[in-house]
Amino acid sequence: MVLANQEEARMRRSLIRSSIIVFIAAIALFAAACKKSQTPTDAQIASDVQSKVNADEAVQNKQIAVLAANGVVTLSGSVGSEAERSAAAGDAAGVSGVRTVVNNLTVQPAQASMPQNEPQPAFANQPPVQTQTQPPASEPAAEPAATTRSKTAHKPSATGQSRARHTFAQNNAPLTQADAMRQQQSPSTPVQTRESAPPTPPPPPATVTVPDGTALAVRMLDTLDSQKANPGDTFRGTLNSPVQMDGRVVIPADADVFGHVVAAQGAGKFSGSAVLTIEIDKVSFNGRTYAIHTDQWSKQTTGRGKGTAAKVGGGAALGALIGGLAGGGKGAGIGAAVGAGAGGTAQAVTKPGQIKLGPEALLTFHLTQPVTVQPSSSNERNAGRQQMP
Repeated sequence: MVLANQEEARMRRSLIRSSIIVFIAAIALFAAACKKSQTPTDAQIASDVQSKVNADEAVQNKQIAVLAANGVVTLSGSVGSEAERSAAAGDAAGVSGVRTVVNNLTVQPAQASMPQNEPQPAFANQPPVQTQTQPPASEPAAEPAATTRSKTAHKPSATGQSRARHTFAQNNAPLTQADAMRQQQSPSTPVQTRESAPPTPPPPPATVTVPDGTALAVRMLDTLDSQKANPGDTFRGTLNSPVQMDGRVVIPADADVFGHVVAAQGAGKFSGSAVLTIEIDKVSFNGRTYAIHTDQWSKQTTGRGKGTAAKVGGGAALGALIGGLAGGGKGAGIGAAVGAGAGGTAQAVTKPGQIKLGPEALLTFHLTQPVTVQPSSSNERNAGRQQMP
């Protein structure tokens, strides 16, 4: 009895599980069928895209071909502007079922409309308007040419009205077949919508590299004195002759040069020599300044230590001789001291030689490094300077 009940319970559970599985499978099949039925076909997608594009006021040209394949929509044709092209692509992308939009639309500006005073081709067989040459008195008051082309207060002359009628007749003459074909083959000039391109920048100025070893003849403008100058002091000068390369002037004569004192030493009263060493730092012409490196110009005078000792010793010996003759040994000592002092005084009064470079002094320097400049045969000192109002 117990076994029968257990077997019955087991069969009942198995039946319930089978019913649940069948129910879930039925629900899955139903959902799949619903989903399949909701997916639009390619034809429906193409129709929806075409309808949406035609209803869009931003798209003026409605002659757009739509092709749909597996959710990929291809647009082909031409539109009047880039804005219309983007609007058509947006319309297609917003349709249900569209996965990708291939925009093959081309932008072609709309042709200018035919002038209003030209008749339509349907009236090409109408006879031309006859040009009247009768005087104004016999003409009707409501003539179209006089009404449309003469609105001034004074009364038009007969010649003016004849010309107006002739122009009206020419403008309203029927189009021949050749004229119509020429108008169709020659599209109107498209409206330029792109901004003008910026002007081409001027080419960079030509430059020349002056090699090292090039000589610079400098004429001094300032005064330098070995006794007064100090290392670091600056001075000015100008080029006495131009710098040329291959027969062409690259740095003009009269170009401004600037330099500084490297070493300066004044000569002492009794010993030592005078020293003055300078070099050039910059050259300037036409409002541009170039840093340069040159060798040093240096001058040193001969020291006077030995000459001073000889002159002082000679004075002492002469004084001793005179003192000995005058008063024996004591007189010789006094005479030597006096003679030595006299010799030293004479040497101190005599000023030793100093080194002085005054204006117009001509010196020669050489470049130790090459320098790149914008060549010029003249020096415009006001170039690059702002004019005073």
